Amino acid sequence: MEISEAVFNLLHRLKHEINQQVKQSDLDLSLMHLKSLKMISMINDCTGQKMTAFMGRDKAQINRLIKELVNQELVLKTHNENDGRSHLLSLSERGHESIKKFKEIEKSI
Repeated sequence: MEISEAVFNLLHRLKHEINQQVKQSDLDLSLMHLKSLKMISMINDCTGQKMTAFMGRDKAQINRLIKELVNQELVLKTHNENDGRSHLLSLSERGHESIKKFKEIEKSI
């Protein structure tokens, strides 16, 4: 087996195991939602544009994702004082709880 195949298989198994653990937990979120919450917690002064660049996704897709996270009360949007055209994203208390549970899952794997 080539090293690229081994790495691909390892990543596939890891993603599958994380997905299974998330489904068994009380987190009612997709991996994309959890990844987004994690990115918001890691990026200083996080905006939709920063998330788009970091995740390599379409701007419209990220905007829909942010809207879902805000509607689920996982993310808070506040006006960016440095740039009136954008909003800063931060985790709500519920978002912090979800990311804490997700990090426990990652650590256990």
